[in-house]
Amino acid sequence: MVFVNWQQLILCNARLFRALYNTCDNDSFETVGSVILELIDTLVPPYTRFCSCQRQAMVSLKDGTSPAFKAKEAECANSPKVGKLPLSTFLLKPMQRITKYPLLIKKILEHTKDSHPDYGALRDALSQTEQLLVSVNEAVRATSRLETLQRAVTRTTEELGERIILNSVTNSLGPRRLVYFGPVQKSKGGKEMFGVLFNDMFWVARVDKGRYGNKPIDLDARDFESIKFEAYKEPFLLHHIQGLDVHRVEQAVVFNYFDKQHTLYCAGKHAEWAEELQSAVRNAHLMGRGSPPTPDPTLPTEATLSLRVVEGLELALPPSEKPMNLFVQGSLHGQVQRTPAGSPKWDSMLHFLIRDCASDKISIAVFKEFSFAPNVSLGKFDLSVSKLLQSATPGPWNKRLILTETNSGVINVTITLKHFGKG
Repeated sequence: MVFVNWQQLILCNARLFRALYNTCDNDSFETVGSVILELIDTLVPPYTRFCSCQRQAMVSLKDGTSPAFKAKEAECANSPKVGKLPLSTFLLKPMQRITKYPLLIKKILEHTKDSHPDYGALRDALSQTEQLLVSVNEAVRATSRLETLQRAVTRTTEELGERIILNSVTNSLGPRRLVYFGPVQKSKGGKEMFGVLFNDMFWVARVDKGRYGNKPIDLDARDFESIKFEAYKEPFLLHHIQGLDVHRVEQAVVFNYFDKQHTLYCAGKHAEWAEELQSAVRNAHLMGRGSPPTPDPTLPTEATLSLRVVEGLELALPPSEKPMNLFVQGSLHGQVQRTPAGSPKWDSMLHFLIRDCASDKISIAVFKEFSFAPNVSLGKFDLSVSKLLQSATPGPWNKRLILTETNSGVINVTITLKHFGKG
């Protein structure tokens, strides 16, 4: 991905240019500050995204483009229209531009009387553009840290069965964020390990600092790459952490993970670890894979539908993916039911309350489940209750549901419908 969101940058800058141009009166710009204040919020998301991806864009430009692209790039770079400058030079322009905004506004302020009607707006615009620069720099730093950690995490999770891409989207908590990091120990006074807390997981690894020395691990250090990391445990998914407890005297945090207790000592940074872990775990439970909404039991219902999901066939999995961690989910009026995740031989029951047999449709979808990335849909089918009732047989019905929004895929089901008041 070389150009990232180049088109968004063009649009927001064109909007800013038009607004400034329209305020021009006899070659004099009288409301620069007001215009910038009005449009500054439209600059933040595009610039933040582009600049935080700039490093990866440079890598893609160097190593990830086709021979045809490289030939065209070389041809364009030799053109006088671009000053015979390479594409990499222009990829730096957005970052250079936002660093100049505060400087330009300062210069305008120096030549603007404090009695001028735009003076106050200019001061506010200076503050806003400086804050824009801070936000972009923070985003760039956060992305750089994720990319630095990526190599260490990849090396320690090779046996996981799922590749973790740090600079990406989590399963259910939006973009992954680095929350906190620092030394931890398995036992009091034991050998130092390194823990990194993200908004969706807690990664802990054994460390061999080697020539890095005994100084605290710094993700921004030039010699971070010299540290050797070894797997300690699989990353702890925060929404599975239960019973988190803080032992202030022992300077330790204790939690249960799939019914097994874990203790980590955090001498020197205990208060920080405790606060950040408690907040992140609480947020993961609140915002993550929580319980589905409960249907209103007071609403009238006409029938119950039982759906036995037998198996899936010819599912459109990528060639490298094994048919594992698959599940079927059905939803209707806030009722969400799903099979256990596993191979596509589910043989599981899903149950739904039917409000209106004439119009209700159950949305059925097949998913590939991931722990550290969003689940991937393998197709869906809308099951109409009225069409079932139009069948020649009274049921139960054995159905072969052909999935849509996919290249291939079928799920075999058995459906039973029982009307209330009927045997």
